[in-house]
Amino acid sequence: MVLDSSMSKTLDDSEFSNLYLESEEAVSRGQGKQHSGTAQKHSKSCWGSESIKSDFSIDSLPTSIPSCMSLEDTNMYSLKVPIEEITQKLSKKLAPRSLSPDPIYHVNGHDTNIREARYREHLEAEHHDLVVQVWAMNPQYRPPSHYKKLVAKYKKVYVPVGDYLEINFIGLLIGPCGHTLKYIEKESGAKVAICSKGSIKEGKEG
Repeated sequence: MVLDSSMSKTLDDSEFSNLYLESEEAVSRGQGKQHSGTAQKHSKSCWGSESIKSDFSIDSLPTSIPSCMSLEDTNMYSLKVPIEEITQKLSKKLAPRSLSPDPIYHVNGHDTNIREARYREHLEAEHHDLVVQVWAMNPQYRPPSHYKKLVAKYKKVYVPVGDYLEINFIGLLIGPCGHTLKYIEKESGAKVAICSKGSIKEGKEG
C-alpha cells in the first residue's frame, strides 16, 4: 500500500494557526451576515407593516381610564370609542372590497345598491344603535355633529285579493289570535300593518 506524500504530510504549528485564524474570520463574517440579515427581517416586522397600521385617533376622548370610574361610566366609554371610530370612517370614502350583489335601480334609473352605499348604510345602522345605547345611559349626551337619525323605511306589498276571491288573505296573515302576524314581525324585525277594507273594525260614527 502506497500513501501519497502530500496526503501524509502533517501541518506544522504556524500553518495550523494560520488556518485556524482564517476559519475564525470566515465564521465571524458568516455570523455577522446572518445577524445583519436577521436584524433586517426583524426591523421590518417588529412594529408591523404599513398596511396594518391604523390612523384612528380619539382626540375627543381620554386615552387613559381612571380607576375611580364607575361601571356605568366604563360601559359608556366603551360605546363612545366605536362611535368615534365609525364617525371617522363615515367621513372618508373607504369601502372594503366584497362580492357585489345584483344591482337595485331607483325609479330614475340610478343604481342604489353600489358598494359604497351598502357600506355606508351598514355603518350608519351600527352608529345609530350605539348612539341610542349611550342616550339611554345619559340623556345629556350629544352625538357627533353630522349624526343623522335613521328615517323609518316602509314598503307596500300588494296582495292580489281580487284575483283570488276564494282565499282569505287577511285571516291567513293575522292567524289565530294574531299569532301569525306576531311571528312575522318577530322574524322580520319590521312592523306589519294591514290596510284594506275589512282589516280594521269600523267604529261608530260621530
